Formats: sequence, C-alpha cells, structure tokens
Amino acid sequence: MQKVWVETLRSSKTLLVVFIAFVVCWTPYAIVTALDVENAFPMELHLFITLLAHLHSSLNFIIYMFFNK
Repeated sequence: MQKVWVETLRSSKTLLVVFIAFVVCWTPYAIVTALDVENAFPMELHLFITLLAHLHSSLNFIIYMFFNK
C-alpha cells in the first residue's frame, strides 16, 4: 500500500510541475492577446510571447525526463 502511495505522490508532483510550466508559458500569451485588441503592441513582443507559449511542448519532455525514472 505504501508503494502505491509513493507512486501517486510522485505522479502528482510531476503533474503539478507540468501544470505550472503550462501556466507560466501560456498566461503571457493570453494576456497579450486580450490586451492587444487593436494590434498596437510591437511585433517582437508577439513573436516572443508566441515562442514562449510553444516552448511548453518542449518543456514537457524535459519535465518528464527528470521526474520519472
């Protein structure tokens, strides 16, 4: 029973880190998209925020690599 609890805790930590990475990567994109209705922000900002958002896919691989045996 203790082994199951340890595995559940480990999986929960991994999912929490994946969720935090998701929030960190996609929140700026949502904020910039919502605030820039008239397309007044610089193109570089949009490109950086989009790059950050799509970086989340690559972070998942790294997170799972470090948190799973």
